[in-house]
Amino acid sequence: MMDKKQLGLTRQPMSLMQSNKASTQSSIHSQRTSALCKPPLLFIKINYAAQYSTDELLNITEQHKNQGARSTVLCCSPDKPFLHLAPTVSALIKAQHSIGVESQINDDLFLGSEAGAEFILLLNEDNLWLAEQTPATPIITPNKPGDLSALRRCIKALQKQNKPFIADPILNPLQKGFTESICKYQQLRKEFPNIDILLNTKNVPELLSSKKIGENAILEGIMAELQIQYLLI
Repeated sequence: MMDKKQLGLTRQPMSLMQSNKASTQSSIHSQRTSALCKPPLLFIKINYAAQYSTDELLNITEQHKNQGARSTVLCCSPDKPFLHLAPTVSALIKAQHSIGVESQINDDLFLGSEAGAEFILLLNEDNLWLAEQTPATPIITPNKPGDLSALRRCIKALQKQNKPFIADPILNPLQKGFTESICKYQQLRKEFPNIDILLNTKNVPELLSSKKIGENAILEGIMAELQIQYLLI
């Protein structure tokens, strides 16, 4: 009869078992850390884009792409009509750039989308109808900062249409509801674990300062824990 040693049934030394267990735990931790550290997709704004020529916007957008931008957002201003918006978007798309258009004027969003813009910002309950009439992916916000009920209705409406979207609950300025707004992001993620979320830093430029390493780390940690896929700067 073969003994246990010949059958390979002898126990591994405790130290080896502990080593294997530690190695497995380390591997799992590394996988989780890798997933959490995945960088967000970056959107970079060009404020008051109408003041630039198409050639200038091409150069700026190329710089953004070299900086790792997923998309460049052309921001329109109600004070200065963007008369060359459509041809500019067309030229940028032809140059293989991803473009978003942000405006308070619905006609700008419609024209930008028709010219090939991939994203339109920022839609809410008042102009959500644009999402159904344009091929662009809408980035949606509540009508008022922190009003998750309104944002929730927008999300459910777009889900019913099977329309891709990105949700932005709106981040409030530091010392002016910042912490509460972070909680809104957390609540939104709990309610909708599978949607795409954007963190817009417009109200908190302090968090992007390269001189404030601690604040950058906090921002990165928040985005990782809440699985926020997009960052708009």
